[in-house]
Amino acid sequence: MQPCQLFSGVAWCHSRRWREMVMNAVGDAVAVGDVGQVLSQSGQVLSQKKLGKNLRWVKARGAYYIDYIMDGERFFHSLKTAVFEEAWKARNLELKAAVVAQAQGRLAEFRKIIGGVKEKRVVVQVATIGAVCAEYERAAMRRGSPSAESVRNNISALRLVIRRGLEEDEEERGTLENLGTDVLRPELSRKFAESLLADARGAEEEGRARRSICSILRQARCVFSRDMLMEFEGRVTLPQDLDRWLRFSPVENVAKEDMDFSAGEVEILKAGAELRESNPAVYAAWFLGYHLALRSGEIAQVRREWLRKYEVPGEVPEWLQKLGRSWCWVLDLKNAQGFDAKSPASRGIVPVADDVAEELLRLSEGREFVVPGDVRAVREDVVGRELSGWIRAQGWKRTKTTHCLRAFRQQRWLKVHDPHTSEMWVRHEIKGVAAHYLSRVVVSRRPLGLGE
Repeated sequence: MQPCQLFSGVAWCHSRRWREMVMNAVGDAVAVGDVGQVLSQSGQVLSQKKLGKNLRWVKARGAYYIDYIMDGERFFHSLKTAVFEEAWKARNLELKAAVVAQAQGRLAEFRKIIGGVKEKRVVVQVATIGAVCAEYERAAMRRGSPSAESVRNNISALRLVIRRGLEEDEEERGTLENLGTDVLRPELSRKFAESLLADARGAEEEGRARRSICSILRQARCVFSRDMLMEFEGRVTLPQDLDRWLRFSPVENVAKEDMDFSAGEVEILKAGAELRESNPAVYAAWFLGYHLALRSGEIAQVRREWLRKYEVPGEVPEWLQKLGRSWCWVLDLKNAQGFDAKSPASRGIVPVADDVAEELLRLSEGREFVVPGDVRAVREDVVGRELSGWIRAQGWKRTKTTHCLRAFRQQRWLKVHDPHTSEMWVRHEIKGVAAHYLSRVVVSRRPLGLGE
């Protein structure tokens, strides 16, 4: 058996030139069957336990690296694959080749071929922030994920971290775009956190600032997610120590507000029903948040056409059997122009009671959106400013407003149905691999009507 048989298994992760050089280093006379004998003669005892430490996952590069020592010299380089099984196979083959080369006295030549020892330091020019952001946008278009809005938000978060961390002026956008990605270090995140905490006054504001810091950093790191690092490979050069920035958190997150509402708070949340005649626009926004537990961004984008009759697949739930039918009303959230769901799992259905559906049809009669306004900014203003302002005017003291409508509705569902059903409803989970199963879960319980 010739050495080519020993190294043929690494064809998928190394170039032809690499294989030829390794075979030359080992010599044509070495066969796979001789490896054990060579190990014994050379006095090398490499147990499986010891060899298991030679494989490392480098997140910043999105690939497995091999790392071992021969004759006091370290060998450390990429195996050019993110698949563990392939990396493990390549690692075993290279270690065998290294031991054989050492036994033949050709380890120095092998060392140069593999690249385990750098004879001189090479300064690598890393990509700029602008180049990475542009490649991130192209990669998202190729993959079809994340959504365009998520891409914009993630890039904005990254720029904000850099700007506040380096105290760069917003007007100097060109300068920021030309910065190298080597500015992404733990110290940058630390200074970013300090700049936000400096503006906080009191324990409540400090808690909000800490939540914001963790949220913004999480968004910024999405630009360098595992999938994106694989997309970047061969297209942009990132700093080798990027993983230190990705793993570092400058502050501890704090728990979210307790959502156990007092009797007075419940009365305020329910009081939106009084706006039906006096302020139809704000009433429509309140209605969607209170009865269907929609997020504020979803409330502003709900279209009349999303309300439809849903034919239940498979076994019909008992509550529908009592009504003598196999369908129910649902609000089917889906991506549309100007709207991207929070996540693929959030593009789905919300069960709707018959009287709630009738009210939604009345509210949206003659127009496209349930909340009035042909321009998105107008509808968002109704939700974010007018509805929130009205809730606060009733004596509301909590930080969040529309989110509390969503939390209260989930609590109402929990009192009537099991936690699994409530979770499916509030997350609108119907799409996905188990869509048939999820559809049965979503409509397995009767939705609550106007007075519930």
